[in-house]
Amino acid sequence: MEKKAFGLISLSVLTTGIFWAAVSYLPGFIDFSLELPEKLKKLNPYASFCSSILMYLIATLMLFLFLKKLPKLNGEPKRKMKVLEFLGWACAMRGVAMMLALVGALFLVIVALCIKGPSKIMDIVSGMNPLVPRGSTTMVLNIILISVIAPVMEELMFRRLLLDVLRPFGDLVAILYSGIAFGLLHMNLSQIFYAAGLGLMLGYIMVKTNNIYCCMGLHASLNIMTALALPFFDKKTSQSLLFILGSIIALSIAGIILFFINIRRVSLEKAKFRFSVPVNAKLVLLNLGTIPYAVLCLAVSVYAIYIL
Repeated sequence: MEKKAFGLISLSVLTTGIFWAAVSYLPGFIDFSLELPEKLKKLNPYASFCSSILMYLIATLMLFLFLKKLPKLNGEPKRKMKVLEFLGWACAMRGVAMMLALVGALFLVIVALCIKGPSKIMDIVSGMNPLVPRGSTTMVLNIILISVIAPVMEELMFRRLLLDVLRPFGDLVAILYSGIAFGLLHMNLSQIFYAAGLGLMLGYIMVKTNNIYCCMGLHASLNIMTALALPFFDKKTSQSLLFILGSIIALSIAGIILFFINIRRVSLEKAKFRFSVPVNAKLVLLNLGTIPYAVLCLAVSVYAIYIL
């Protein structure tokens, strides 16, 4: 029974990953060279924005339909987060994001060197920047997508739907699996590492508070701090940008200190049910979807570099 349940969980993640990759990259194989009428060109940014929202909605619905019949932990108390606690977590997440973003950038450069050579490095790093508006989406719509839509929908997918069905297997399994799956779904070497790190932190917050709104708020606060710099990237005057980036770096350093001070206080509960098979790496990895999902996401991440 446990193998069947985890197999279904992993298959739901794999199916969502296949859908995400197909929607994100299949349009690149289609020829859009035909000129659009002027009226359609004006609507194009809004169509791109709406298609991103639709993509999130479909992915969330897919996970829900796969996972709705699996057992969950019921009756868990919901805890509100105090303002200072919220700010502390926000700073800690900013600090972890900065550290792991550097790791991601290093891997991106190494892989890009192997695929494209040194002459294309700057173009690839710029092209993989999540702050740069994709397609025809305007700057304002991209900020809304980054700061509001993405945090709400991603938390519903990973910290509500997925984490809920993983918690019977123990907090450690639930946090690790949902957090790493979250990082991999970004399918971008510049984002996978820090997204996975943030997914682990948000997963821990979720199991401790059972409050999805705390996770949404923290996720949004992190993305908002990043999005604040977005309008200044295309301006010649760099003073405002330097001020914002300096403030973010200062918060990140404070967050790193907070993270290492509090890391020893982390406590996790073991599985609350008695299983007929041990909850171990074999159960988590050797199933229908876990390894294929990881291979898919990493392959798409490399492919994204190749097509730039």
